[in-house]
Amino acid sequence: MKLRTMNGIIGGIIAANLIILALCGQGLYVNANNVEERFEYNSNLITLVNNMENTCDLLTENVRSFAVTNQGLDLQLFANELTSHVERENTFQSLSELNLDMHERTVLSAAREKFDALTQIQLNAIRLVVEAFDPGVYTVDPDFYLPELTAKQQALTSPQKIQFARSLVFGSEYRQIKSDIKSFTTKFREMAEQRANNELIRAQAASTNMFRLFLSAIIFLFLTSFALLYLYYFLNSLPIKRYISTLNTSTQGALPELTPKGTRETRELANTFNHLRAEKLLSEKALRDSEHRLRLHLELMPIAAIESTNNFDIVSWNPASVKTFGYNPSEVIGKNVFELLIPEDKRKEFRNSVLNAYVKESFSPTIVETLTKQGEKIIGEWYNTKLLDSDGKELGWTTMAMDITVTQKEAEEILFLAQHDPLTGLYNRRFIYDKLNETYSGRGADNLSIIMLDIDFFKKFNDRYGHECGDYVLIHLAQIMENQVRQGDCVSRWGGEEFLILLPETPSETACQIAQRICTSIAEKDFYYDNKKLRVTISSGVSHCAGKSLEACIRSADAALLAAKTRGRNRICDEKELF
Repeated sequence: MKLRTMNGIIGGIIAANLIILALCGQGLYVNANNVEERFEYNSNLITLVNNMENTCDLLTENVRSFAVTNQGLDLQLFANELTSHVERENTFQSLSELNLDMHERTVLSAAREKFDALTQIQLNAIRLVVEAFDPGVYTVDPDFYLPELTAKQQALTSPQKIQFARSLVFGSEYRQIKSDIKSFTTKFREMAEQRANNELIRAQAASTNMFRLFLSAIIFLFLTSFALLYLYYFLNSLPIKRYISTLNTSTQGALPELTPKGTRETRELANTFNHLRAEKLLSEKALRDSEHRLRLHLELMPIAAIESTNNFDIVSWNPASVKTFGYNPSEVIGKNVFELLIPEDKRKEFRNSVLNAYVKESFSPTIVETLTKQGEKIIGEWYNTKLLDSDGKELGWTTMAMDITVTQKEAEEILFLAQHDPLTGLYNRRFIYDKLNETYSGRGADNLSIIMLDIDFFKKFNDRYGHECGDYVLIHLAQIMENQVRQGDCVSRWGGEEFLILLPETPSETACQIAQRICTSIAEKDFYYDNKKLRVTISSGVSHCAGKSLEACIRSADAALLAAKTRGRNRICDEKELF
């Protein structure tokens, strides 16, 4: 059942109950009006009956007074009171218009017949009295009809007529008629009162029944409302409560499957929840599988992988980290990466480089001296980046670190071999040539000088003593040259027994002084090879690079060297001497 359908049913039942209550209220209102109307009706009926009885009694009071006093005034009043028969007629007319039953109409008809007979006797008596007096003594309203006397009554004398009139109103027939009228009016009053009582009882019964119906409607409405509330609770709230209870009783954070119950909406709620639960379970399984693969990769990775908080406190430490740094996970979890692995004098610089690289979104490695558990210093290559969740919130840092000590040494050796002469340890021709190009590209050649040097009679050392002697001479000369130049000057082996010295920011005069100092130091040096004293000298050519190309500067230095050899060797020659 849909919740909307159930709400429609509940609304219909409530509307029906309200209609019943309205009808019951209207019934009580109508019944109260009927009781009020019937009470007024019965009061009017009894009043009319009393009026009818009173008119019967009043007709004879003045007649009795006349019989005692013989005064015509009393008889005049009696005649005037005969107009009360009009009031009786009005009373009878009003009674006949009432909603009387058959028995009441029968009694009323009999009473009317008696009243008509009584009125006829009274009228005959008045006629006799009128005939007995002179017209000036007694007068009757001309509109008042009096019956004609019979011939026998006409023959009576005035006293006889008065006596006969007295006999009519005081006779047994008259009293019998009055008694009958009294009996009829009493009976009619009793019937009217009985009827009023019966109608009152019926009205009370109707009111009681209507009140009971009203009370029943209220009770029915209450029970219906209670039933509807229970139905709503059973079809809607109870399933939801069971869902909540099922969810609260789940263990280990697992979401249980809900059993659809109740209304269509609550069943759809359970089905939707179960569908979302299934998707969540699949997502959780996929996440677990991904975490398992990632954990497996981290464990098998030959590179140290470290996870840390935003403050660089360690939270994860893979096996390669143990191999690289010597610490077990239990020894490092919660400790600061910098304080544990970076020398104190390098920490601030390294931390700043990591933070700056993150700000610049640079993923280039940072090479820094790193400590192991045994206190050994290694060269570490560090890659650091922030860990972010799906909303971009910072979770911490992830770090990859490698021990590149051996690799760095090998790279340095390879670089050294690529830049240096293997025999003398001086820079080789390729390096010094690249250095010259670099100086020229940086516009530093305006005050650059070079010295080209060559060992005098070097071939005789090789021919007389062997190549080992020649190597000995080359090595020692290289040492003397390095000792005689300034910091920032570059000494290189240009080829064979030739050398080239690069002198940045050096005018030609200073370059000549340096060249002369080297030449003199070598000439004054005693060289011994295989217990034999060797005399070693050199010749030098000096060139200043201002205003020349690199090749022109080298050619000028070479020409100056050749001139020094031509002039006797063991000397220097400035390019200026060539012109």
